[in-house]
Amino acid sequence: MTPEDWYRKTIGRYFDTDNYPRSNPYQCWDYFDYFCRTIGFKGSRYCALTGFVGDLWKLRYKYGYEDTFIFVSPSEIQEGDWLFWDKHVAFYFHGMEVGANQNGKAYVSDMALNRYGLLGGMRWKNWRPSDNGVAERYSKVAAGQWVTTANVNIRTGGNTGYTSLYVLPKKTIVDCYGYYHMEGDVPWLYVCARVGEKVITGFVCSKYLERR
Repeated sequence: MTPEDWYRKTIGRYFDTDNYPRSNPYQCWDYFDYFCRTIGFKGSRYCALTGFVGDLWKLRYKYGYEDTFIFVSPSEIQEGDWLFWDKHVAFYFHGMEVGANQNGKAYVSDMALNRYGLLGGMRWKNWRPSDNGVAERYSKVAAGQWVTTANVNIRTGGNTGYTSLYVLPKKTIVDCYGYYHMEGDVPWLYVCARVGEKVITGFVCSKYLERR
């Protein structure tokens, strides 16, 4: 399983593994607990100190998380890590925090969260690397802002065989820092796009881009 697989499997869904509290059972803890159940982690997930999810970070050695996860500091966070605050846990993917019960939304949603008070991260040791392409070329000519000329896929690599991350609407502004991949005689630019609260990085075929 890759981080992308997990994201696609869970985004927009509701998770309740303990039926508590009955008034609002879809908690951030349930989302992390569902992940632990999915990968077969057998250690405790009980928040025994304060009743909040940050206890799992504080009790990580006692609960045996080190056999399954690598512990990382807030400055070492990378895609696929589970981030722990005192009262929240979220999955980090494509520059966003993915979690349940965020911003008043009980279902799993993605948004950029303030890292203030972040305790640290847990990185599952068995993530499979995402099948992403490589932007192996660079040119100053490619750098700058571009606009999509049609609804177009932004993909994990520079051809249509790679996974679509999102369909960018026509007239979406994207930033390119000069990196691209040549597929035959067609450049695929490696770009960063913001769509609402989403920040998406991937490849877009230059046939569907024009200079802003």
